[in-house]
Amino acid sequence: MPQRILVTPDQLQGDSLTLSPDQSHYLTRVLRLTAGDSFVAIFENPVRPVGDLPGRWWLVKLLDQGGTVLERLEEPNNGVPVTVLVSITKGGGFDEVLRQLTELGVAAIAPIQTERTVVVPGANKIKRWRRIIAEAAEQCERSPLPKLLDPMPWSEALTLRWQESFEHTAKFICAARYGEGRSLLTALQGTLTTQSDRTQSDRTHWAIAIGPEGGWTDGEKNQAVAAGFEAVSLGNRILRAVTAAVTAGAIAATVWESEES
Repeated sequence: MPQRILVTPDQLQGDSLTLSPDQSHYLTRVLRLTAGDSFVAIFENPVRPVGDLPGRWWLVKLLDQGGTVLERLEEPNNGVPVTVLVSITKGGGFDEVLRQLTELGVAAIAPIQTERTVVVPGANKIKRWRRIIAEAAEQCERSPLPKLLDPMPWSEALTLRWQESFEHTAKFICAARYGEGRSLLTALQGTLTTQSDRTQSDRTHWAIAIGPEGGWTDGEKNQAVAAGFEAVSLGNRILRAVTAAVTAGAIAATVWESEES
């Protein structure tokens, strides 16, 4: 597979693609591609520069300052219908959460602020987060990109409108001690048995909430249960918030792919 880069619709005019200076430098100076070589342009939403069918992945022939779109490529179907709500962590841990959840195929990531969250992200940090997601998507052949929601307080997250392409949302908060509730794995598998007769578009979307370092407060857990979340366990180990978020995403991906296969 040729090198993949993420592009935006405003870079496309007909079948001509204009590269940004950074993209041009990366392809020609870093990767040493020359005019006539090919690369893959990935759009977040389907476009139709040539042919009759829209798509997100397009093979492009490199020119001096851009490229010519040649053909639509079959894009990987590697998304998982799950939104992971993650308490914002300090340091570089949240960057790793974004990278790894993108690799795991989650549909959306919701940064949340809880009573024990100490980080208040500014505009530059959010811009950095979006760049991290884009870079991770390019690296791991991810399509489409996960949606990064705006940071929000936990009380607002409890009333969030979930993925509208799914009729139902099964909501879980990773807060139970081992033995006090179902495991996340068992809970997710249980949703599959209740949706076997539904069409693909009507099937359940999952929302999984991960608390901060130090854990949820009793009030936050009670709010979640009142809002329809089920308290579930990630096992009998105490996990850091970063580890818990990635573990939850990996469990969701495993359960979803087991159904697809």
